[in-house]
Amino acid sequence: MKKSSRSYLILSLMALVMMTSRCDCSRASTSSGRCEGFIGNLAVSDEIDPESFYAINYLNNEDILSVSFGQRKVVMSAVVARSSVLSGGVELNLPSEVAPGGTPGGTDGGTGGADGGTGGTGGFIPAPSPEIKHWDLVTQGLRPKLRTGTLERVVTFVENRLSTTLKLFFEDGTSLVCEFQVRHDEENDRGTDPSGGGGCLGDTGSGGDSDFD
Repeated sequence: MKKSSRSYLILSLMALVMMTSRCDCSRASTSSGRCEGFIGNLAVSDEIDPESFYAINYLNNEDILSVSFGQRKVVMSAVVARSSVLSGGVELNLPSEVAPGGTPGGTDGGTGGADGGTGGTGGFIPAPSPEIKHWDLVTQGLRPKLRTGTLERVVTFVENRLSTTLKLFFEDGTSLVCEFQVRHDEENDRGTDPSGGGGCLGDTGSGGDSDFD
């Protein structure tokens, strides 16, 4: 084999390896995170379950979250308008399960917060954010109604995970804080990525506004 042909073959193989590595390094095979606090009498200090994931509905431009903690002690699911990389710091209001006005209160919602002290929600219940298309929370045993809650998330370039902070405040004053990063499970995606889906940046979405797609 001529020297020029050998050099070309080596360069081609190196380029192929670099392209493949770039895609592999942007995918996470596991989820991480935990929840701390109380939901009524249920104490929660648990790691995320390994089967937790998020998927993308390309047909409706939505993120689909399926997350549980403590071997399904706490199970949460949500469908949210799709997040972009620039959406960090934006808090979305979850739908309240308490009638408008709720439990009268001042600056705190009672005892039993995530830090063992007082949890603050006040007497005002904000309207749910329109980006929240569906929300569901299931726990072991009965639970108090959700008074207020916020969800903040951002897609990260590192391993293409969805980083989320979830804060829940319940009618009886207990509260829960969850911070977690969920893997993208492409097998649960719906539709196909209109951008082609290749490369490390294929799943970040494209925005109709500065916060959410």
